[in-house]
Parts: sequence; structure tokens; C-alpha cells
Amino acid sequence: MDKNINVYGIQTNNLKNIDITIKRNKLNLIIGPSGSGKSSLAYSTIAQIGLHEFYSMFKDVLDEPDYKVLGFDNMGVTVPIKQTNYNNNIKSTIGTYFSLQTKICTVFANILKVDYKLFSLFNEENVCENCYGLGYIEKPDLTKIVNYNKAIKDNPFRCWYRYGDFYIKILKKFCADEGIDIEKTMDKLPNKDKEKLLYGESINKYRIGYKSGNSVSSRTTKYYGLLTGIPMLKNFKMQRKYFGKTTCNCCNGMKFSKERLRYKICGVSIGDILNTPFTDIEKVLKSFISNSPNERISVLINEILSFINKAIELNLGYLTLNRSIPTLSGGELQRLRLVHVFNNALNNLILILDEPLVGVSGEEKEIIFRNILKQIPKHTVILVDHSDVFYDFSENIIALGYGGGKNGGNIINYKRYIESQKIPTNKKEKKITKTIIINSKTKIYQYKGVNMTFAEKSLNLISGKSGVGKTTLLKEYLSREFDDYIYISQKPIVGNANSNVATLLNVANSVFAMFSKEFCKEKGFFSNQSGKNGACSLCMGSGYLQYGTTKLVCGECNGTGFNKILKKYHINKKSLFDIWKMTIDEAVLFLGEIDNKIKKSLMSAQKINLGYLSLGQSTVSLSGGENIRIKMLKLENTTANILGIDEPFKGLNPSEILVIIKYMEELINKGKTVLVADHTDIVSSFFDYHVVVTLQDNIICAE
Repeated sequence: MDKNINVYGIQTNNLKNIDITIKRNKLNLIIGPSGSGKSSLAYSTIAQIGLHEFYSMFKDVLDEPDYKVLGFDNMGVTVPIKQTNYNNNIKSTIGTYFSLQTKICTVFANILKVDYKLFSLFNEENVCENCYGLGYIEKPDLTKIVNYNKAIKDNPFRCWYRYGDFYIKILKKFCADEGIDIEKTMDKLPNKDKEKLLYGESINKYRIGYKSGNSVSSRTTKYYGLLTGIPMLKNFKMQRKYFGKTTCNCCNGMKFSKERLRYKICGVSIGDILNTPFTDIEKVLKSFISNSPNERISVLINEILSFINKAIELNLGYLTLNRSIPTLSGGELQRLRLVHVFNNALNNLILILDEPLVGVSGEEKEIIFRNILKQIPKHTVILVDHSDVFYDFSENIIALGYGGGKNGGNIINYKRYIESQKIPTNKKEKKITKTIIINSKTKIYQYKGVNMTFAEKSLNLISGKSGVGKTTLLKEYLSREFDDYIYISQKPIVGNANSNVATLLNVANSVFAMFSKEFCKEKGFFSNQSGKNGACSLCMGSGYLQYGTTKLVCGECNGTGFNKILKKYHINKKSLFDIWKMTIDEAVLFLGEIDNKIKKSLMSAQKINLGYLSLGQSTVSLSGGENIRIKMLKLENTTANILGIDEPFKGLNPSEILVIIKYMEELINKGKTVLVADHTDIVSSFFDYHVVVTLQDNIICAE
């Protein structure tokens, strides 16, 4: 009997009635451009078939699958592991996510002969009353609020940007009374003057006339320092973005109440264990074994250590069990999921992995690569990947193309595709006109500060091992150092149920307004957004119906989300239904003749090879490569001069990477400074300046 896995007539999403074979207990590689259907094949079809068949054997109620195939044979149980991290539950930790905290609680309860419930953070009696079990508190963060390089006369307090005229005038009056030099920047002031500005209160009241929109208002008030909590203008409330997370000083970040932290084994509390880095936890847990005659406890501890030691092998030793899942990068979470799989005692699984080498340095790639190859005799491995390191080890390569979206979904010749992705090394001369040096002692998370050098008006490549602080550098430190800075994260776009390509490109409202003007009706009459008159009454504008975990295209609106009465309203013989089915390339030709603003937005998307996307395509259906490119479009018209981008080449093939680099070079030509954190091997020669990040005494050193 043929042991290979076969799936016939696949029509899921954009796949064009294809037949595929997966070789059992071999490495199977799926390649192709972004949007060509790789995830549709690997995750929406193969993974879903395996899971559906498995669950159908014992689940009483099972959702209908949303994959479309004519048939399949020799399928096994699938284990899909993706890079994306949509988990936003701040109480979800590595310990809870991988069921390790349950084992830790059991160990403490048994060794100490007490009730297991005493160590559950789901029990309100057990959590710290100060931080409510979060391990941190939020309070105004001066490093976010204060621009230390701005003179006092120009208002260095970022949260006082609204009604800036008022704040500048009252600052000057208060400083005059207190003898504070307003020509100095905040970092040059004596500490006593800083204290007055932040916590002081004036003796006198000041009458301030100030600009308020197009009018002039006045206010009589004392000066109250920013951190007194007393507003000088009515309705002032500091925004959340100016708050920072600080380790709770009551539980020291351990989340438990003081009473629960008094329970100790060998002088160690459960909070200590959960907050100890993986690299230091083995000795502590082994000491527990000698303190327990219970063989079951030894088994539990060894199970915990097995996970932790494999995580250390994959260069994740810096993590703790208390680390929140939302704070992990997609690569970190995927490697932790791989740890779980690599330690599993099951055999003959079908492992489906999404770019497992993305987001890790050279040494880390080699470790993960070796671990994946070890799985092949035991499991069937399917990889969705762009790295050429797997070519020689794959016994089955499936290439999809020729392009993305409507142009994808076909089986193509993989040898020709691989040949087409060989790009030459860049030989351009690198000229650096000026470097910028940052030396900050600001404490953020566990870091004590940063020393960094990068090139101005140049392409800067940032690399370094996982956990060294690259994302913290881009997201936290640079945003506090520079007011003219913007950060593009690696996190996937999270929209609402009605979000689609048209809304992401900011053209949806313009299209609705175009119809509104043409037919003299309110804009909401033509809008498919939730709560608007133009939304389909059955699916509420989302374009699909949800039954459990199954999504079905709404037949009432044909997946567009529009009220069916809008079919009779046409501009140049096209209804909103027709327009929402158009690709960006098609929409440029049609809408571009009607509205220049829409044309400009759509042409920006074309510039980075997104022309194949449909305007009505749902946000959640976008691939990783499509996600990052759409997010980068916000850089097109930004007033920021320093741009930080985290892993922009994820999910892209070499030719698509060149498109993104060209886009970045256009930004450089506009006078922008671009900093990119990435580990893609082929890109380094295209950058002007290379910044290697290391960690020295918990200070991020990037030079």
C-alpha cells in the first residue's frame, strides 16, 4: 500500500484544483511567493484535514471543515505550529500556556502537604493585592513623558502637547518665579529644578491667555508639576501611552501574595521558581527531588526539566516561566512550541512548521535545523519556508505560484522557481555621512540602559541573538530618545471582523464617499462597516458567517459585507459588490480615473507587490509577508525621520525582499534614517551600516 499522503482536487482559498503528495517520514518543503497559497495548502487544508479526522473520532459535536478538497488518503494526525502570536491575554504565561505551572503547583503542594489551591493564581486570595497578580503596576513613565533634549521654553513634556501654547506660557512664568533657566534642556537642569517642574506647586496663581483651536481662551491657575496628579486644564487626563510597566514592589514581580510566598522548599518560594531564568532553574528543582520521597514528584520535576533543557538548547535560556505570552515574538513562541513537540513521546505525527529559522541568528539556526532533521525518522515534517538551507534535505518540494492571490494557487516547476530566486550580492559603495550615538541609562524591563551607534540617513541592519534586546531597542529606547520616530512591529495586524484590504489602505471611506456624492445619500448608506446602513443584515458586514470555529462565505452578500440593495447603485457600470471583488491592480485602473487620492494609495501598494490582493479581502486572511508590507505603507507619508522596522522580510522570498529593500532605499532618498532588525542571510550586503547587539551587564550595546 502507498504510504504517502495524497490530497486531491484542492480548492481551498486561491488553490486551483491541485493534487499534492506528501512523503511520509520525510522532509516536505512548500515554497512560493507571498500570497501564492502556501499557508492555504499547509495549514488551511492539510493541517485541518488531519485535525478534523482526529477529532471526529471522539468529539460529539464537530464544526464542518472549511477546506475544499475532492478527496484524500493515508492522512495522519497533524500538529500545525505557526509563527504568529495573537495571544493578548496578559495573564497567559509560558508556565500556564505549556501546562508547566500546574506541575510546579503540584510539586509545592505535595512536598509541603498543603492544598494545591493555595498556589493557583486563578484564586484571588493567592494573588498580590497591589498588582492583582500581574507582577507589575502601571504608572507615569518619565522616559516616555519627558524629551530630555528639549529646552524648557519649548515644553519638553510630551503629554502636554495639546494646548501647548498654554503650557509654554505657564512654564515660563513658573520658571521666572523659581529662577529656573528655561534655555536649558531637562537633562542639563539641577536636580532641585527638575523636582520643582515635576512635583512643585507655585505660590502665585497665573492668568494665561492661550490659543484654543481658532479662538483664544484664558485660564487662571497655580502651576502644578506634572507628577502631582493635579491638572491645570479641565478634563486633562494622561494617555496610557505615557505609562510604563514597573515591577510590583510588593511581590517583586512574583504575582503571589506575601502569605503564599512564605511557603518555601529549600528556602525557595513558588514565585522564585517562576521568575528564575531557565539557565538557573535546574539545580534548584533537582534539590527538590531529594526533599521528596514521592516518586511521582520526581517524574513531574523531570518533565519540567526536560522542557527547560530543550528550551536552553534552542537558545531560550533567558526566558522564565512567568514571562507573559503576549510579550514573546512570533519566533520565540514558535520555538517554545517546537520544544513541546521535540519532547513529545508520540510517533508518526505530521508536523507542519512555518519558517522555523526566521528571527534567529546563525548559531541558533543551526541548532533548530539539526533538531528538525532529528524528527524525520519519527514524524512526517512539512515546512513552509523560504530558506535555501532546506533544499538539499527535502525529498519532496512543492512550489506554488506563479504569483499571489488570483495569480497564485498553481503547482509550478520548483527547480525553475528556485533558480528565479537567486539574487546577486549588492556591490554598491557604502557612504556614511554621519553617525548618531545614544548613551542612555534609562531602565526598561530588565535592561539598565543602552549604548548605540547608527548611521544617519542610511540603511542600518540590526542583528544579535534572541533575547538580547533588539525589539526593546527599536520599540522602547528609540521611541523615547526621538520625537520624530516611528516603529513598525513584527506583530500581525489585528483588525475587527469587518477589517479588509480597503480599510487597511484607507480607501474604503473614500469609495463610500464617492457613491454618497454620486447618489446624494449619506455615506453610511454605502458603508459595510458594522452598524452602518450599507452593511449586510445577515453577516453584519463581515462577509462571512461564523459557526463555532468554522467560517463560511455569506451567501447574502457574496462575501462583500454589503447590503444587497446596493447592487442597483452603479458608477461607470460597477457596483460596490464589483469593486470589492477587484484586485488592487484592477482597482487602480477603474478607481484611479475617478479619484486621485484613491489612486495614490493603491499605487503605493502596487509598488511593494501587493497588486494581487482584493479590496474586500479580510485582514485575517493575509499572509505574514502581506501583513508586514501593508504595515510598512504607513511609512510612505510619515513625518517621522527615524524609522524602526522589526523583521520586515519575514514570509518573503528573495525577489520580494529586493522589492522591500528598494522601497527602503526610496525612504533614504527622502532623508529618512531606517533601522531594521532582521536575520535574513541574503540582505546584509544591501545595508549601509551593520549594528551588532550584545548584552553587557544588562546594558544593550549596539555598535
